[in-house]
Amino acid sequence: LDRDDVQTQLNQGRPVIAWIDPSLLYPGVFGCTHAVVIVGLELDTLHYHDPEIGAGVAILWAQFHPAWDRRQRKGVILWKP
Repeated sequence: LDRDDVQTQLNQGRPVIAWIDPSLLYPGVFGCTHAVVIVGLELDTLHYHDPEIGAGVAILWAQFHPAWDRRQRKGVILWKP
């Protein structure tokens, strides 16, 4: 998935679960795989929910992308049929 894929899914009301390396986002956290739920993307700001931090986290796409890229930008798209 890339930024355009994420935006397309969000525009259709589908959140995206993304696997990230949290060590690139959170000081003091060592590398592992962690899942967050992307719920919004406005201009350069990404909005996501993190089970460790809570809902409504906002971060610049440029900061988020390296953490996601480290996990090959893998994700899951959620929708109701």
